[in-house]
Amino acid sequence: MEEPNRIGLTSEVNNKLEELLEHINGDNNEETGTLYKKDLYRLALAIGIKKGKNPEPLSQTSVGRLRVVEIDPDGVIKAAAKTSMDIPKDLPVYNFLECLAEMQISEMCAHYQMYGELSIESFFEDI
Repeated sequence: MEEPNRIGLTSEVNNKLEELLEHINGDNNEETGTLYKKDLYRLALAIGIKKGKNPEPLSQTSVGRLRVVEIDPDGVIKAAAKTSMDIPKDLPVYNFLECLAEMQISEMCAHYQMYGELSIESFFEDI
């Protein structure tokens, strides 16, 4: 099964993430914002893998803006997911991870909207 070379988020969650990044980054330049987007995407994947929750399929087509080699250059995230998650056999691992990132980033954005801050510790409370 061929893995995708780009992964992303639905346009709805991508827009929420962009808003969150605007608050986090303030007036920083776009290059820094892109770095934070990748970091938050990786963090969302790590939290999702650790929690072991199986995500729902994406409700709409993702906006694939992030290259897999930039998100998971050494394949560690893929290996962790394959080892600890119940990934459907007919689904490429990175498509599964895309759904997982969508779910976790949605939770992060909802948390930020509710509390006005992104408290990383709160995402580890139930792990």
